[in-house]
Amino acid sequence: MAFSAIELLVRRAEAHGYRLEDADVPALASLGRRLDGIALAIELAAPQLKESGPAGLLQMLERDFEALASRGDGMSRHKTLTATLSWSYRLFSESEARLLRHLSVFGGTFALDDAIDAFGYLADEQDVTAWLEALAAKSMVSVNYTGRRRRYRLLDSTRAFANERLVAQGEQQAAMIAYGRFILALFERAEEEWTWRPREDWMALYGGWSADLRRMIDWAYRVEGQAELAVRLTVAALPFWVEFSTMAESGSRVEKALSALDDLSGDHLLLRMKLVAAHGWNLCYRYPFGDELEATWKRGFKLALEAGSVEHCLRTKIGLAMVQTAMGFHQRAFETIADLRRFMESIDDYSAAPNADRELFTCEFYQGNIKSGHAGLERLAREHATFGNRGQTSRFQIDRFVNFRNHLSLSTWVVGQHRRALEIAEEALNAALTLNHDLSCAHSLAVAATPIALLCGRIDLAQERALMLAERLKTRQIDTWPPFARFHQAAIDAARGDVEAIQRLREAIAAIRDCNFLIHLPLRYVMLAHAALSHDKVVVARRSIDEGMNYSRQRGDRWCDAEFLHLRGLVCWRDGDENGAMRHLQDAIDLGRESGALGFALRAATSRVKLANEIGNPARPLAELKEISDRCDSSGSTDIAAAHDALMSGHAQT
Repeated sequence: MAFSAIELLVRRAEAHGYRLEDADVPALASLGRRLDGIALAIELAAPQLKESGPAGLLQMLERDFEALASRGDGMSRHKTLTATLSWSYRLFSESEARLLRHLSVFGGTFALDDAIDAFGYLADEQDVTAWLEALAAKSMVSVNYTGRRRRYRLLDSTRAFANERLVAQGEQQAAMIAYGRFILALFERAEEEWTWRPREDWMALYGGWSADLRRMIDWAYRVEGQAELAVRLTVAALPFWVEFSTMAESGSRVEKALSALDDLSGDHLLLRMKLVAAHGWNLCYRYPFGDELEATWKRGFKLALEAGSVEHCLRTKIGLAMVQTAMGFHQRAFETIADLRRFMESIDDYSAAPNADRELFTCEFYQGNIKSGHAGLERLAREHATFGNRGQTSRFQIDRFVNFRNHLSLSTWVVGQHRRALEIAEEALNAALTLNHDLSCAHSLAVAATPIALLCGRIDLAQERALMLAERLKTRQIDTWPPFARFHQAAIDAARGDVEAIQRLREAIAAIRDCNFLIHLPLRYVMLAHAALSHDKVVVARRSIDEGMNYSRQRGDRWCDAEFLHLRGLVCWRDGDENGAMRHLQDAIDLGRESGALGFALRAATSRVKLANEIGNPARPLAELKEISDRCDSSGSTDIAAAHDALMSGHAQT
């Protein structure tokens, strides 16, 4: 064999009973390359060749290089490691040894530039380069290539050995402060680049530093006099928390940083401004929504004005309008958007205008102005036909393409375009999945993909989407979505014949109200009432209708009014009050047509035809249903299918 590393490996392995076979040579060659000629690695690998074989050992190392140091007798292994490392360490120059000690603070791989940026204070660039290459040549630092970049790393055992000596030499605090500043500069650069660099590139450059980031934040809080470094690291890492959708961790770290900031001398206005804005977003993923959430956004806007940060003025105003809408305070949201528009006009910056318009059109829709709200959302969707704009995700948490379509899908269903609504919901979800952004995915599943599938009667698809949301929530602590997930699952179960699901629907609505995250709440009462009627729970249906209508009147959340009238007509029909039923059904049809809620009008008109068929004279109801049906999609939901069946049945009778 031509390579000395392989020869050494075989010779050491033979001492442990291994016997070389010709068939092992290819795997041994790959193994030699994987071990990188590191004497310590060869020493640890050799005893395992007999048991695992070259191919098996290579497979193990492809999974985890550190597995070498996890097998065998602990005491003897430790003695072997210590003796080998101590022998190598004594051969270093003092400068090489000092650099090795400092390199022990790196948690993973690093490039030459990283070592220079972190510890360039030890010597000039040329010397640091020479010492690092000397350490690599002496097999104390392993070398590999990622793409075209040469990267270095210390084995965990080497790192622990060097770190012990860093502490013994009294160099640890200075090294950690220097490394903390390096990590800070790295993530400040990541924050700047997050708005424009492609996700794959950004992740490749910065994603691997997450463990070091967390370690340095925790270390800085523990060490006296380094709290400001911890706060600055937390602020620089804010895009990291959003990118990985780790909102629970973000919440705890931001709150700790805000508390620490109060104890620091000086103003630190910019740091406080960014932390308060981040705290506002974090509160959006907890419950209950309430006064603290609104107050946080208002405080954030005040700090942004004081700091002269146009960007954070826009972010905090949009955040405030979003939570006001989510809490059902649509008029407050209108006023906030009006303030934001005046502010944008005063500074001639309209970069947040699409998000402001989305809030405005959504509020119009919720307040019962369905035609204008839907038309506005359609326009926004046409104007934002691509996804993956990192800058807009960083500003407003959810990708614009995904966010706009999530809201558009519901308005599209309400105006009677059921097939198109499902297409839009799936389009938004697929974009979120492509982005692999958990916050966008959860939003899409919770407010669009699952409920639209339910509304269209696609129960199996709704179940798939509900399971997807449940899986996402297992790994992401987002308090606001679990009640939604429970509601959807109960609705699915009820549609499949489970009468016990009616109580679970009621409990989910109660949890949503406790959470005070009230988006689509009228629709939830509508869905509960329909489910209750399908299981002959008329008392539950009547209570749900009353509670839903009372809420809608109190909050001005009037987009489901036509469907509540339809439900009242169905209850009257159940009670034997045919005249009352006809009156409520006609009122539902008239309101649905007038407001643009043709999806609800279609339901009411279908019920009216069925009732007319029972009591006679269905001609006018049939003509009305035909006119509404012609304005809706021709397929795509069980409601449309029921309307077509009613038309066919009615014409057959006449």
